[in-house]
Amino acid sequence: APEPKKLIKRKAKKDRSERSKKLRSPEEELKSSRFRWLNEMLYTSDSKSSFRYFKQNEECFRDYHDGFKNQVEKWPKNPVDIFIQELKKDKYKGQAIADLGCGEGNLELNIKEYDPERVIYSYDIGKINPHVIQADIAHLPLEENSLDVAVFSLSLMSTNFVDHLVEASNKLKQNGLLFVAEVSSRLEINKFVSLLKE
Repeated sequence: APEPKKLIKRKAKKDRSERSKKLRSPEEELKSSRFRWLNEMLYTSDSKSSFRYFKQNEECFRDYHDGFKNQVEKWPKNPVDIFIQELKKDKYKGQAIADLGCGEGNLELNIKEYDPERVIYSYDIGKINPHVIQADIAHLPLEENSLDVAVFSLSLMSTNFVDHLVEASNKLKQNGLLFVAEVSSRLEINKFVSLLKE
């Protein structure tokens, strides 16, 4: 049987090698820090300021979404996938949809794969893919009463997110639907529902 001292050394070596696997490269650390900084900026700025920032610093929006994608990979389910599944149903055929704060615009890409004729607008304060329309969500370039469905999937980030909800409401037809997925620790659900009713 191995001596106790040798067992301890082997265990220590194993622990060190597992720790080193968990350590990230300096480049990964830098990307992670940049994502956290951009995320904080989005939560503490109004959408007009964020829109202007990403207009002038386009590469930062890509950096933000690279970091966001890394986060999403750790989740059991991405809320936008739930919305995609729902909006593919026949009852939404022919309905105009706006994905507000769309990121890469995956909702539009996925639904149009299934239904190429569907009218879908993908808006965000930055632009990663060609079909995404760069806009301040508080001021959408859409006619009033032109949407059947408006979607916010983890995108009510700006300090003026209430303006985004009001703008979505103005663009929705009577009896239009508003889909919202947000982190429960960020919004108190009862207050949020009351706000929507107003």
